Amino acid sequence: VKSNKFLTAMKRHPAMVERKAMRVSLDAQGSEAAWFYISAFYKLRASGDSVVIGDKVVLTPVNAGQPLHVSDLPLPDHQDCKEVNADPAGTSWKICLFMEFREDKQNILKGGDVVRLFHAEQEKFLTCDNYNDQLRVFLRTSGRSTKTDATSSKAMWEVEVVNQNACRGGAGHWNNLYRFKHLATEHYLAVEVDSDTTYDQTRQKLRGNSEIVYHLVTDFDVNQPVYTIFELEATNIQKTDQMVP
Repeated sequence: VKSNKFLTAMKRHPAMVERKAMRVSLDAQGSEAAWFYISAFYKLRASGDSVVIGDKVVLTPVNAGQPLHVSDLPLPDHQDCKEVNADPAGTSWKICLFMEFREDKQNILKGGDVVRLFHAEQEKFLTCDNYNDQLRVFLRTSGRSTKTDATSSKAMWEVEVVNQNACRGGAGHWNNLYRFKHLATEHYLAVEVDSDTTYDQTRQKLRGNSEIVYHLVTDFDVNQPVYTIFELEATNIQKTDQMVP
């Protein structure tokens, strides 16, 4: 979905890591090599039965005849990732629900949507860009006559609806938690304590009587999720379980 490409088995090319297996890649065009048979991994289901969420299945390319397989060997350029290829050994795949059909609506905020965060009073977009060789988050003024016409990818954020199941997306509700991933850098929007002692009028106004003030940063470490999780608050009265428009 994210790349708009088709999973394709290339039977005339060997895999990059396991040379005896067939290569599997993403192809923008799509062809018969992107067609797959879905069969049950366990014999509890027969051919022609409905595929149910949670089922373990085997995906076999129509043109190759060898099922999708996950290699035990790491990729040379990504040591924490494994290669997917087509090999007689095969691998079972679990069917997980990403979004229910009733949540797939045009005017509803959903996981995977790309948004811009616009400050209504200052008419500026929340932007992430390099400053002094570091990624900084700040409000940037658009040079366009109509602010909503700005199209810079540096001001675009991908919405992630936080769920216990990391594979789950779906529609966003007011009582959900969210993460915002910067589209250009894939860093997450986060907060941290502002320890800068340099006098700044805005900082002093935000701090007030408190000695602690937070500011926005970007963080690639998703192992510290509490700093990257946000809540959305409506500007008018809304039910907590209502979808976010």
